[in-house]
Parts: sequence; C-alpha cells; structure tokens
Amino acid sequence: MLGSVSVPVEAAGPAQVTVNVNGAAASPLQGARRVGANIEMSMISDEMWQANGNWIEQGFFASEINMMRWGYDAWAFDWEQEIPLSSNRYWGGLNTRDAAGTFGLVEFIDFCKAQNVIPFVMIPIESLDTFGGEASLEKVKQLTASMAEYIAGQGIDLCYFDMGNEPWNNGAGGVGNAQYLGSLFPEFQQIVKSANPNFRLVLQRAPENVLWNSWNNALVSAAQGAFDAYDDHRYAFYGWNKYFDENSDTLLTPGTPIEGKEGILGECNIGWTPVQDDWDAGHVRDLGGSMALLNAMLEMIEDGRYSYIVSWPSHYPSKASIAGCPNNSFGWFDLDQWYLDGKTVRFTGPAIIHGIINHNVLENRLDASSNANTVRVYAFSNDAQTDLRVIVLNKWDATQLTLNVPEQMNHVSAMVMSGQNVWDTTPEYKNLFQGFETVSGGSYVSNIPAESVVVYTFGSDTFAAAPWQTALTVPQNGATEAGTAQAFAWNAVEGAKNYHLTVSANADLSAPKTEVK
Repeated sequence: MLGSVSVPVEAAGPAQVTVNVNGAAASPLQGARRVGANIEMSMISDEMWQANGNWIEQGFFASEINMMRWGYDAWAFDWEQEIPLSSNRYWGGLNTRDAAGTFGLVEFIDFCKAQNVIPFVMIPIESLDTFGGEASLEKVKQLTASMAEYIAGQGIDLCYFDMGNEPWNNGAGGVGNAQYLGSLFPEFQQIVKSANPNFRLVLQRAPENVLWNSWNNALVSAAQGAFDAYDDHRYAFYGWNKYFDENSDTLLTPGTPIEGKEGILGECNIGWTPVQDDWDAGHVRDLGGSMALLNAMLEMIEDGRYSYIVSWPSHYPSKASIAGCPNNSFGWFDLDQWYLDGKTVRFTGPAIIHGIINHNVLENRLDASSNANTVRVYAFSNDAQTDLRVIVLNKWDATQLTLNVPEQMNHVSAMVMSGQNVWDTTPEYKNLFQGFETVSGGSYVSNIPAESVVVYTFGSDTFAAAPWQTALTVPQNGATEAGTAQAFAWNAVEGAKNYHLTVSANADLSAPKTEVK
C-alpha cells in the first residue's frame, strides 16, 4: 500500500523585519530622478486618445512622467503627410484600419507642451533604401529637418532625436552598415542643431554582448563624436518565482558609459514569463511584474549613469486583437479591451509604479537595508533632510516592520500598493493608514500586507499644523464619464481649522477651480 505523498511547503515569510536607514550617508543622485514612457504612435487613434476624459493623457499626467519617446512606427513614418514612409518597415495597429494611426508628431508635441514633458523623437533611419526601406537619404534628411524646425517653432527648447529604433534589427545589421550609419551622424547632428543648438542627436547602441560589440564599436567610431547622447535598451526575463528568489537588486544591466556623452535608457521592461526569453508571453502587466519593474528602475536610478529612464511600452496588444502579438497584452493601457470592446481599462500596476518613482525620489539617496532578502528597501531625502521617503518592496508574507530612521523625523504617513495576489492586473494604491502617525526616537513600527509596495513619507516639520492629508489616486478603470485621473485626493485632518485650500491649473493659483475654507 502506497503511503501518502506530501507536497513541499515553502517556509513562511519572516514575522518581523528590521529596516535601517542611515541619514548620515546621504549622497546626491547623479542621474535620473524621474522616469518616462514610450508611446505607441500607430496604436492610438483620436477616438482612443479622447475617450473617457482623455484617459491616456490623464494617466500620464497623474504619474508625472518627464520624458516621452515617440513612437512606435515613427521609424517608418512621414510626419508631414501622416502616412507610412516605408510600408515594409511600418508595422501598424488597428485604429484606423488603414494602418496609418493618428497620434502623429503634431499631437505628440501638443501633449509634451501641455504636460511639460521632454520629447524624444525618432528619425526614420530604418526607412532608408540602403537598409532595405523605401525612402532616399535626401527624403529622410528633409523630413528630419522639417521635424526639427516644426518642434523648434512650437517653442520646445530641448528635444532628443533618436537615429531610428534598433536599426541593427531592421536592415542595418553588419559592420559595414554600422560604419555607413555612423558616417551619417555629422550631417544629421548639423540638421537638428540648425533648428535649435540645444537639440540633441542620439546614437542608439545594440546590446553589449559578443554578438553586437563589433557593430557598436564600428558605429561609434564612424560617428566621430557627432552625437550628444547614447540610447540603451535593456530587458530581462523573470516571472514571479524567479523574481521572488532573486536576492540582488540588479535586475537590468546598465550599459558601459561613453565618455563625454549623456546616457539615456530609452527602453526598459521585464519580460514576465516562467520561461526564460519567451517574448511571446509578454511583459509587465500585473502586481508582481510591477514590483519587479519598480525594483529594476529604482536600482537604475541609484546607479546614476542614465540622465533619463524611459520604460516601454505605453500599451501593447495580444494576439487576440492583432495576429502575431504575444499571448498577453501589457503596458499601462489594456489595448485588447479597447480594440475588442471599446473599454478604457488600465493595468494600474505599471502606471502606479511610475508615479511612485516620480513623486518620491528626492535629491539624495540614503543607505537603506533590511534583514530579510524578501524585503527590498530604497530611501531618498531632500537636501534639508526634513523630508524622507522610504520605499519598501515586500515579496513575501504580511510582516511587521521596525523602521530605524534619522532621529529628527517625528511623523510619518504611508501609501500601499497591493492586490488580491501577484497576478492582479488592477492593484490599488491607497493610504496604509489615515492621517499621520508619530515617530519617536528614530524608530517606527508598521504592519504591512503580503506582496506589496509601501511608500513611507517621514517628516521633521511641525506636522500638527498641517490641516490636511493628500493621497495620490489613479484613474478609475472602466469609468463611463470624464475625470479618469486626479493628481490627489484631499481630506481634512481631525480637528483641523483655519485652513484655506485652493485648487488651480496655474502655478500662481489664479483662476481657481475649487476653494475650501
């Protein structure tokens, strides 16, 4: 008779964890403090952009992205005519049924101006007939010149121009093509700087490995320094089990700096699959993947070698709506829901983590650690050391944290991102507790939920005088009316009096939308 077979049970997570933040070890961040996003140009129609109170624009606004890269298919797009420049390089979406898309350069620059976002545009270099496209060199130069002149004419003082999108994968592979591409840089740099000397030409590198190092070396050498910045793209494959077991925070590998040149991480994401290198499974869309991507981007920020960090993509469909796509849609916005049912549904996790970074990474990084591998910690402070943000990623069970922070901190508030499980595509971001709590002697005890991100805001000011509490909120999924995003929610603290709240779209608080006394 066979005995019963027991299934191994993973050990429970630690019931108590200690987090130490060393206020004496503050060091200024050297690179990016905020993160941006790539936008999929040919997968956004006017109807989709304007739906539900401009839900996409409002999602970006609430997260306070600082750079946007335009955009998917711009490498094969005639921005003047708003038609494909090279049909064999243009992938296209479903928005207009003619594969042209409608989120063109004019709309993109309008968005960047309205939201104070730095534009990062693509020169359609893969459309060159030399690389198997359908456009002459003169046509590409003419479009680049008119694009730069238009952007300058719109009052944009800083714009980055990427020489295509991964040209080594789109007709420009081989050392000979790398040398030819590099030889074009002096003239293209002159073209973009003729429109505005502050405009910057960007050299895009292939992955740094034995397959592409010769290509990269040939490209950089032939460019003769005629570029202002370089653009790296970084991806890695995890899935929850592999991420859970990962004890290092280096989830993405930064590139080798090019001396004297600005570094940009123009694309990054985590392939979210149990099978290594399975691109068909898709990328981050749920709570667990969002935690991994947050972990990776925070590490890149602390590394300091990139002045801008831009995730990819804003949205991408599954094969349910476009043949040949991955098994799962991913990004910020659920394109399948839009294509198939006309619904405005977001994957809130990826959007929330951009906001967590952009609202909480302050001027200085502090040494921070925990005594549990499954609890990862980052800490940032302002120059005056009166404002401390501690970001805790808890991969395992609910636990009690003891946070040891600089002794001048006397109060704390906290937000938490959590969901039903790590596969939840609509996790919430809300107050961990209401109002403020007192911190005494540089020590604070806090209970946090399983599989969550908790953001603590410690302060040393006289918090009792603050009559309100604010909390970032996120666009409501599937809302049927306008108003899908709010920058904050406001509540009076118990006992508050003699306060005056003004809400205005203007920095000087003119033309207020709301006044409360």
